[in-house]
Amino acid sequence: MINKIFALVSDAVDRKFLIIGSVIAFFGVYLGILFFGENSILTYVSLRSEKENLTNKIIELKNSNAMLQKKYFELKQQNRNKSDS
Repeated sequence: MINKIFALVSDAVDRKFLIIGSVIAFFGVYLGILFFGENSILTYVSLRSEKENLTNKIIELKNSNAMLQKKYFELKQQNRNKSDS
């Protein structure tokens, strides 16, 4: 099959252009997959941004949890004081 393609191309210069064109096409497809595929750079950037948002949310929830635990223990202590009286 490749020999038939090369047979159609008569001149050596035409063969060079065919090879160079094939390499460029392959490289273009490779770059397309690299930028827009399932494991692409865009996916990486999106996941990195999502990780940052989730990390901030974790910090926020830990602070909220600490405040709620403090309130809980204060209320628990007040109930002990009332029951001891």
